[in-house]
Amino acid sequence: MGIFVDYTFYRRCAEDELVERMGRLREQILGLDLQRVGEIIHVEPVCALLVMRALEREGLPIPPAVRARIGPVLKDRVHGELCLAVAPMDLSLPEDLEDGFFSPARALIERTDLWDPSAYPEWLKIRTIRVNREFVLTEFACALLRHGYAMIVDPGEGCESVVIGLSSLRGEGTPVWAGCSFTKTQYAVHFVDTHEKVCRILDFAREVGLLHSAEDTCEFYEHRDWARSAPIVNHETIGARIVSKLIDKACEDACKAGVLKSYQVLQDNAGQTTNIVRVSKGDGRRGGRPSRDADPNAPRS
Repeated sequence: MGIFVDYTFYRRCAEDELVERMGRLREQILGLDLQRVGEIIHVEPVCALLVMRALEREGLPIPPAVRARIGPVLKDRVHGELCLAVAPMDLSLPEDLEDGFFSPARALIERTDLWDPSAYPEWLKIRTIRVNREFVLTEFACALLRHGYAMIVDPGEGCESVVIGLSSLRGEGTPVWAGCSFTKTQYAVHFVDTHEKVCRILDFAREVGLLHSAEDTCEFYEHRDWARSAPIVNHETIGARIVSKLIDKACEDACKAGVLKSYQVLQDNAGQTTNIVRVSKGDGRRGGRPSRDADPNAPRS
């Protein structure tokens, strides 16, 4: 639900080539007049800290070699966020490419004696999901082999960050780098301008050879035509606004009925930002140029 952009990165190349491509990408992004363009950060070690913490809660052993590598960052929240930036749990790649990416981990699992597979249950619950033993062993291998590079870009006020992160597993042959993320643009203060800038960032990523695929829920990335995307944006915006008001009303009624003593709204993007895109014709742009939002109280797109 909502207006967001999905994107996946992939490249088979040497590490210095990846860094050079990311550097060129950053230089192009700096020309877009964005809120913030972060530096390129090397992240190591890279591991699923949620998995490791779940093992500790269950009283299951983290192999000594793995603990020696990840111990210094096991409780580090910032490092954990960087790990998620460069190594999401789902790479969103075609099966053959994902298999190639994880081949160094499988090779290590087949030959290692660093852990005893039988010490781990067939299934392990991590928050709301269940993972099998193979997943856990793969994370052990990744903790020993994986590293990555991340660049965090803030396109504009109210918009989620664009996370450009790729990781690789050290092994034989040319490294394979991959990563994926998404950016919700729906509540950007200047929605149209910001959404277009996110698309341009991904255009640049494609130009430097890092982007594998991208799409957005309003289909603008594909056709760059606001006349076709505006109805989708407006439908999502109005729907979110209605749901926000219904939740507010339900909480107010619950307080009046004594079911709730009180409640606090921590953040209500849907209630505070109404991005209605109204397209004007005949200005030379395909599909017309979005004009002032239809809602007079809404921020300018």
